[in-house]
Amino acid sequence: MNTHKLKEKADKKWRTQGKENAECEVCEFLRTNFNYTQLHPHHVVGRKNKRLRWELKNRCWLCPTHHTLGNQSAHNDSKWFEEIFCQFRKDDWDYCQKAKKEIVKCNIMYLEEVLCLLENGKNTV
Repeated sequence: MNTHKLKEKADKKWRTQGKENAECEVCEFLRTNFNYTQLHPHHVVGRKNKRLRWELKNRCWLCPTHHTLGNQSAHNDSKWFEEIFCQFRKDDWDYCQKAKKEIVKCNIMYLEEVLCLLENGKNTV
């Protein structure tokens, strides 16, 4: 399997791993009563960063409003999102800020390891 196919497979696994039990981390944190049927996985550090692209600590489950649609959403107000995320997952925020500086070689061997870890519900390298 080539790197392109492995990336697609890892992306799909990252997007779906644990979704069946997930809820919007912001709504749940803010204790509001929204009934969203669709959740979006959001990259805390953008997916261009290959070290964190498939890291489960770099994923936050968000309803459509808190992901892209609301004025206070991860994509429309990144400062607001950072403050909210740090309130309920400070350790993951710190981890991502440190790890995003690491450089990885995104080759077949690395991607196969990422897939294996994701399939077992574990964080990547």
